Amino acid sequence: MNRNIITLLLALSPLFGAAQSAVTFDSQKRDMGTIIYNNARSADFIMKNTGNKPVRIKDVTVSCGCTAVKWDDKPVPAGGSTTITVSYDAAMLGHFTKQVGIFTDDSPTPVYLSLYGTVVARQPSYSGQYPYSIGDIKLNTLDLMFDNVNNGDSPEQILEVYNGGSTVYTPELMHLPKYLQAKAVPEKLAPGHGGQIIVTLQSRDLRSMGLTQTSVYLSRFPGDKVGEDNEIDVSAILLPAFAKVTEAQMAYMPRLVMSADTIDLGAFGTKDKLKGVIEIANQGKTDLQIRSIQVFSTALNVDMKRKIAAGGTAKLKITALKRFLRQRSLNRLNVLMITNDPKNPKVLIHVKVKP
Repeated sequence: MNRNIITLLLALSPLFGAAQSAVTFDSQKRDMGTIIYNNARSADFIMKNTGNKPVRIKDVTVSCGCTAVKWDDKPVPAGGSTTITVSYDAAMLGHFTKQVGIFTDDSPTPVYLSLYGTVVARQPSYSGQYPYSIGDIKLNTLDLMFDNVNNGDSPEQILEVYNGGSTVYTPELMHLPKYLQAKAVPEKLAPGHGGQIIVTLQSRDLRSMGLTQTSVYLSRFPGDKVGEDNEIDVSAILLPAFAKVTEAQMAYMPRLVMSADTIDLGAFGTKDKLKGVIEIANQGKTDLQIRSIQVFSTALNVDMKRKIAAGGTAKLKITALKRFLRQRSLNRLNVLMITNDPKNPKVLIHVKVKP
């Protein structure tokens, strides 16, 4: 391109920029969610003046009488902002989309703002889909489990979230360890709307095989703190790698056989402890090694030798402790064993008790 033409274009570029509108909005759309019939709801739009001279709102138009607008007709200084409040009267059932036109002395073309949502006769019940509540937020579970994870995998678990409050909610999990990532879809939930928090496990960041447990915390509002009332348990089970074991090698490997994979210890009543035993046999041709033995709850203690010779047996002794038992942990009374048996690398034993 000719050097003189380039110079001319560079000289004219500020003039072209000056023709652009100096008015911007934080958003031009608002999802009002689910609204109860005849219960008006409002939304705020922030208009900012990014130019170098004051801007004034000259006029506002609405698409119907069901929408009302409040604004300040004073000039907005350069770099300043103003709030435009749009209200919808919710006088008709069903889905709605309403537009508001904003005319300023900065541009002959209006900027259109939109409201949309659904008006219902009464608030629907979501208790069947979201049985757990943390404040106004309802969840499908308080326990996320990443089971049978191989090293290098990045599995996902879905936390279903419903906003039962009256304001827009931003789903967020706090205190995530390095090996967990979380993403909310959508990023904001209008009142009466549901969404998801997608939790991804980065297995390469786990420190050891077997069970890794942690707690994350659901933020209910900006600046929320962590505690038992917003705690969500997360468990991951990382398996040893046996992909390269051949069929010939398999014939000489250990083979674990248990007397049961569930044990009922009965009711505590006045007892402080309940005890039970499960027998573990090695029907293979080499030593069975218990590489890891872990419990999901502090209410359980276990004892067992870690090596069983070919043809031998051992006893897994399980003790339940009443003082550490919580109602929430009744479904987490499990014992996990990681072994060198390629066909049973993970053994999960369920323990039942009655408070």
